[in-house]
Formats: sequence, structure tokens, C-alpha cells
Amino acid sequence: HALRGYRYDSFNKDALFRLGKPYDRRLVVPGQPGYKLLVLPGAHRMDPGGNQLSEKTTLFANALSENGLAILNNSPNTKLNHSILVHNGPWKKADLTTLGIVPDFLADEKGKPATGIAWNHRRLSGSDIYFISNQQPKHRMLNFSFRVKGMQPDLWNPLTGKVTAINNWSTSGEHTFVPLPMNEGEALFIIFSRAGNPVYTSRLPGSPEKADMIILNDNWKIQFDTAYGGPVKPLLSNALKSWTESANDSVRYYSGTAVYSNIIKVNRKVVKAGRVLLFIDSLYNIAEITINGKPFGTIWTYPFQLDISGALKRGNNSIEIAVSNTWHNRLIGDQKLPADKRRTWTTAPFRLQGKALEPAGITGMVKILVIDK
Repeated sequence: HALRGYRYDSFNKDALFRLGKPYDRRLVVPGQPGYKLLVLPGAHRMDPGGNQLSEKTTLFANALSENGLAILNNSPNTKLNHSILVHNGPWKKADLTTLGIVPDFLADEKGKPATGIAWNHRRLSGSDIYFISNQQPKHRMLNFSFRVKGMQPDLWNPLTGKVTAINNWSTSGEHTFVPLPMNEGEALFIIFSRAGNPVYTSRLPGSPEKADMIILNDNWKIQFDTAYGGPVKPLLSNALKSWTESANDSVRYYSGTAVYSNIIKVNRKVVKAGRVLLFIDSLYNIAEITINGKPFGTIWTYPFQLDISGALKRGNNSIEIAVSNTWHNRLIGDQKLPADKRRTWTTAPFRLQGKALEPAGITGMVKILVIDK
């Protein structure tokens, strides 16, 4: 796939003529660092001119190539001025290296191109910033290649704002190589903003050595919202499961917010601990945490973890987890009811036909990790 490892934008002739300007062998437009290649399409099925590029487009493309921009011309009936920078399509090579454009970003997994990876790249104030997202619901070990050299890669966690120097990286030619594990659905930033030399180490981040685990499995009270069709009485549970496993339709098809509440008793050691983290095994889809009446943060993505240091006091502490899911299950449930009993309405109910219910609420365990100073 010739475009693997590159980012591109598509725009019409109006945007090209109004916004595009040649600069330093690039096509630049406001808000973008510049493009190294302009691809002219070969199919114009909605254009009365057919495959013939307009005179204005041809003149503009010629001016760009004369200023050093590479052009791939896929229009068989249009000839641009002879230039080593003008190439006639279709392009059949694996990438654009022969045009002097090496891949910007590559991700491999187990020696093969990784799928389900979203990414983007921006330059800002001398820094190269890469956004990477694991689009698959599983933990993965990935090897990344960045079109950057002579710079130290740092990992920026968008959930906590913490910046960490990456321990394992290497360089070769125009690229920097970084192996990184990614959790399911995880997103992160890799930032190159300072000079550095490759670092080789076998040290990988791990769990703190001195830590105690408190498991909150018992005595959960779950209060649903009756305005959204939930049951009036709260559910009492010692095992947290998806709402869709309930035999009660007002829970099974519930969409909205339900509040999980519990009481935890802690001792002086927990209160004086260096860090206290709240973990939820699995969450569908977003939760707001309140401890002793004080809002403490929001969790919406793996590893479903929140730093609650300083929130607990010696003795009894109240914990509330307000969990909200999507409208998916309520829409499916409403299709089984008479029209006058439904709480939702959609113009496209056929899109839900045959669809399974999606997990909802908290599943698994709620845990508190107490880390010594």
C-alpha cells in the first residue's frame, strides 16, 4: 500500500487555488506545515470536462513543479511541462521513497504491518508531535518508526499529563525506532523536542514493589434513574456484572446513568500512603468518581484507573461511581415495546435489527492499590 506511513488531505480546486502557495519545495496552506507531493486525480465522472484537467489547474500545477514540488499526474489526457518532478500515474511502487519522501510513521506487530492503529503528526515550535491510538480492544506490543533523527522521544500521557523519557529507542538513517506496549483502546503522544542519543536498556516499567490491594467486591448498591426507565429500588450486589445479564428488562435495556455506592473502612497506613489508586476491571462506558461527597475525577478508557491520593480518611469512607452507557441498549429494548410505551425515538430503527446488546456498567472488580512512600 503506497500510502502506508503517510498522512494526506483531499481538497477541491477552489481550496487549492485560494489557499495553496509554493514555499521551500512544498505546497503550503494555512494551518498546515506543507505538502511534499500533489496528486492530480484521473477520474472526473461528475465533471463535463471528463479526464481533461482545466487550463487553470494545469497552469497552477506547472507553477508548483517549477518551484520544486513533486507532482503525480493521473490525468491521461493532460500533459504537464517536462520536469523530473512530474510523474505520470498510476503509482505502483510500495511507497514514495523514490520521490524523496520516506514514510513518516510505521507500526509493526510481530514482524508484520500493524492494523488498527490511528495516528497523526504535527510540528509545533521546533517539536515533532505524534498522536498514536490503539483501535483494537486488546493489549499489544508494537514497534514504531518515526521520520525524526537526532531527537530524544518522550511519552506524554494524555490522561495524566505526565511526561516520561522513553528508555528503549534507536536510530537508523532518517528514522527513530521505538518499541512500546499499548493497552486496549489506549492513546498517547510521542514528542520529539530535545536533542538526544539512543538509549538501550532492558528496564521496563512495572508495578510498584511495595503495594497493598483492597478489593471492593461486596455490598454494592446500584441506583438507576427511573426517569430513564430504571427500577425504583436499588440493586444490591456482591458480584458486578453487565446490566445486560439481568432478567429484569428495566435493567437489561437500561441506558443512562446508574450510581454504584459502597463504604470502605481504612486504617492510618492507607491514609498516610504515598499514592492510592482506584482501579476498575472493565467499564462501559464512562464513570465519575465521588469520595466522601467530593468529586474526584472521570474514567473513560483503559486501564480505568484514577489517582485518589488524599481522598480517604481514617475510618469509614463513602465511594460513589456514577456510570453512564450509550443509547444502544435502550433503543433496542424500545423496539420490543408498543410505540406509546417507548422512551426513545429514531428515524432508522432498521439499523438496530439483529444487533446484540452492548455490555453496560461495571464488570469484574473494583480495587484500591495502596503504594508505600
